[in-house]
Amino acid sequence: AKELNIQTERAFLILADNLFTQDFLNEIKTYRELFLKFCNENLLVQENFLRIYEKLVGEIYHAELFEKALFILKELYDRDLIEEDVILNWASKSSSNVLSQEKFDQLK
Repeated sequence: AKELNIQTERAFLILADNLFTQDFLNEIKTYRELFLKFCNENLLVQENFLRIYEKLVGEIYHAELFEKALFILKELYDRDLIEEDVILNWASKSSSNVLSQEKFDQLK
């Protein structure tokens, strides 16, 4: 991304949007090393990762992933892709830019 003069945050969103599917939980393990390069100490990218999580679990693959939502969030944390403070800040928000209020409340 740096060589192509693409913003780190934008490159992350493009990759995440195209790599993650209904197999999100397993794909976290598969793509961990790649995404660590983006997420390491970059809080904005970590916040964007939560938006991808919201979009995939709460909307696109809701039927396949909703029951695994907590496992997915734990996996993102355990694999050092999202820091605890970022998750706590996200969970304390009252609304989402990605989901309806009802779906966001269910996801938290």
